[in-house]
Amino acid sequence: MPLSGGCSRRTRFHRAILFAVTALLLPAPQGAGASTSDPAALEPARPERTVSGQVLTAAGKPPLSITVADGFRYAGAQRFILRESADVEQHFFVDAGPSGTIRRAYWLQFERMLAGHEGEYAYDKDTPVEISGRRWGSSVRRFKDPPAPDSDRHRAWSFLRGKGYAMPEALLRARLTFVEADRRHEVMIVYLEPSSGEGEVTSSESEGILKRARDGLTIQQEAAGAGP
Repeated sequence: MPLSGGCSRRTRFHRAILFAVTALLLPAPQGAGASTSDPAALEPARPERTVSGQVLTAAGKPPLSITVADGFRYAGAQRFILRESADVEQHFFVDAGPSGTIRRAYWLQFERMLAGHEGEYAYDKDTPVEISGRRWGSSVRRFKDPPAPDSDRHRAWSFLRGKGYAMPEALLRARLTFVEADRRHEVMIVYLEPSSGEGEVTSSESEGILKRARDGLTIQQEAAGAGP
């Protein structure tokens, strides 16, 4: 017996089957069903720190401003999740030759452990230095081998190449690190120069590049706030 409105039970059944099959074949809306364990789903929206001219300002942990010498050009910033454990924000100031090969560069990195991830930042082997009345760590290393694919250095190198810069075959780097009292927030300042030496870094090389790294920066650091 037909239903009211002239539509039979068989017709409604066929329509229901058609709707179900169509729903299965159509792609899900973007973002639907995304797993929080997927690194791409965790990627932060945009950098939190701001840059005006040569000055980077950070309002989070720790609150500070970093002024880079006029000989460097701001190359931009990126933010990403590192190894599903830390929120990383990188900023770059570069001095490059006409061909784009880097002569000097500052790589400024702000990093914090993700909630729920166990771990802490520690640089016990770094040499302590005082900057703006606070204790930082310092170390010097020579880079020649390519970075690990899942490392922050790999992300930094890829970003700079994407901006048209070329990395020297070998690099000498000075690193300055500051870790907040909770040991889950850190600032890392990396200064880079081409390296002509081989083997272990000499004390003369170490002293020289650390001095140049600090001479090109002015850091003003305030008491820790309640930022992210």
